[in-house]
Amino acid sequence: MANDANSPGAPRMVDSRNNSKSSTDTNTPLLQDPYIYIGAGDSAAAGEQFVSLAVNTNQYGRTFQDRSYSFTIKPLPTTDADQNTQKDTPRVDAALMKQNLAAGGRIYNVNVRGKRGNIVQVYPSVEYDFVPNALALSTKDMIHFQWTGSDYNPRRGCNNAEGGPPDPNDFRTAANAQDNSRADRSNIVLTEHLAKNVPRDYLGFDPSDNITYTLMKQQAKNYIMQTAPCYNPATDSEDIKNDCYETIMRLAYLNQQMDGGALVLRAGDKCLTEAQLNAIQNQDVAQNHPLNCAKLNAKPYPYFDGGVMMLRKSGWFPFFSSRNNNFSNRQQNGIICVGNCPVDSYSGVLQDQNPVDTGAKVTRYTASKCTDTASGGTGANNNGATSCISPTPSTTSTILTTETQTTQEGDNDNFGDGNQRGCEIIKYNLNNVKTTEQMITLAIVLLFVGLFAAWLAYFLYNRYKLRLEEKTDHRGETKWQKSKPNEVEFT
Repeated sequence: MANDANSPGAPRMVDSRNNSKSSTDTNTPLLQDPYIYIGAGDSAAAGEQFVSLAVNTNQYGRTFQDRSYSFTIKPLPTTDADQNTQKDTPRVDAALMKQNLAAGGRIYNVNVRGKRGNIVQVYPSVEYDFVPNALALSTKDMIHFQWTGSDYNPRRGCNNAEGGPPDPNDFRTAANAQDNSRADRSNIVLTEHLAKNVPRDYLGFDPSDNITYTLMKQQAKNYIMQTAPCYNPATDSEDIKNDCYETIMRLAYLNQQMDGGALVLRAGDKCLTEAQLNAIQNQDVAQNHPLNCAKLNAKPYPYFDGGVMMLRKSGWFPFFSSRNNNFSNRQQNGIICVGNCPVDSYSGVLQDQNPVDTGAKVTRYTASKCTDTASGGTGANNNGATSCISPTPSTTSTILTTETQTTQEGDNDNFGDGNQRGCEIIKYNLNNVKTTEQMITLAIVLLFVGLFAAWLAYFLYNRYKLRLEEKTDHRGETKWQKSKPNEVEFT
């Protein structure tokens, strides 16, 4: 047999050179259910021992689903570079990388695994998750945040995932936003604790305050830097603080506002404001709109390079993806521990602690503003439940005494590219009938239903009445069943 080019002396792998037209062709090493001899037998009379393999030559060499990804490992940068928002490239501190590596530090690659869909739809893959999602590091270690994905997952609906951009994507309008989206997007937002599921306060001020942009930017930077792993106020300069803030915001918002390539594709259009998104009555259109930066839709491609983060401050730094983490089994979050990290000596697993359970004291931070988009007659989705909890819940709250109501959505598990449009929604009320055209259509449909019901009732009544009026001289008689038939003589 020929030798493999990469392993001299070893049998080469089977490839197209072994294609054969029949089972008698000696060019193929594959035979249908071949017999393999394993012994001389218990005796000469008993005969040799052999087994049969389960080899179906029609299936053996086929690739049913190719899930392979190719990737390239780049060499370590040798020169420093500033962040370039127009070219969408992160900051590079090659000198500090080299210094940390010489001191025993390592660069850890944090990326995203999984794909769009619920746990059944993505099998045997998984739903979105960070890999690795728990790191115990030192201040000499570094993290390279980067991930990729696909814009062409099968169209799914109902508990699929959130956000667009739509396919096809015109980058500007809601032309295709009502279709089920297919794209993968992820981001990283800091949170107070893995059990919180909401971002830390990134602002430090009330968005309704009447202050200048410069003051807002400065206050936001000062506030979030208190809990960022890439800045230590006790030792670091203002330049390091600015660099860290750039990295934190790049990971959270993916440079959507300044990405030069994205701006060209959307002809310079800005991200939609909260008021503009709230004005879109269709929830699918609002979530999938290519200018909905809150859902990361303005990023025109799935690959993202967040750059290498330097770890300068000890502590716990939990994070999650605001787009994909939906507080259930689709839990895309992670934890970075820098410094004295409680790692189990037997399993090597970073041990988390819930301050609510242990009684440990933690620093309190104000939760970021939550805007309710799921409830109310004028919201993007007036079928959903309230998505924000009041910051000052009533102390006199009691058990619900009235019936609650929800919307049931049908599942979507089509083959191939899946369903183009959103899931069917079964409604139990008519709150969505708002326009004159909808009211007229509903009235006509109900009119015809009523006419048909009245005609059917009239028809059944007349049939019943006619049967009662028929003659009943012989009704109930059974003698004829026992009598012999009359004999008729033919001549």
